[in-house]
Amino acid sequence: MEKILIGIGGKIFLTIIAFIVLSCSTESNMKLPNTLVNNVFKLILSDEEFHQYLHLELEERSPILIATNHNIPISTKPDGFDVVLHVEKISELYIEVVKFVVESNSVEFEINYEVEGVTFQGVASKKNGQWVIQKKSIFES
Repeated sequence: MEKILIGIGGKIFLTIIAFIVLSCSTESNMKLPNTLVNNVFKLILSDEEFHQYLHLELEERSPILIATNHNIPISTKPDGFDVVLHVEKISELYIEVVKFVVESNSVEFEINYEVEGVTFQGVASKKNGQWVIQKKSIFES
């Protein structure tokens, strides 16, 4: 009887630990400040090298379609851009957020724009109260 109780107790304990770990990992992205996401996305979309791939002069490219892939909050839209956010990519016209990892005063990101065959990777960080892209690479596939 004791072994059964220990076995059940162990399973309950492991279930509780798993629940806590999963809750913490999903909470981190849910609690991203809108201003942080807004500022970093404004930088990404405004970047001269990347901006040339957007072709906003084409009717089918505006508004900018972004698939968040649960990497950024769906409610956040960068100021100054006509943007539509979805969780999942619906067509190749979507800019796909592959990575958006926040660590203290920096954000590591990876953005894929399939219609242009381009990937934009980089690190944005806060310098003197302003967000700037410190490292970046843009490559075509």
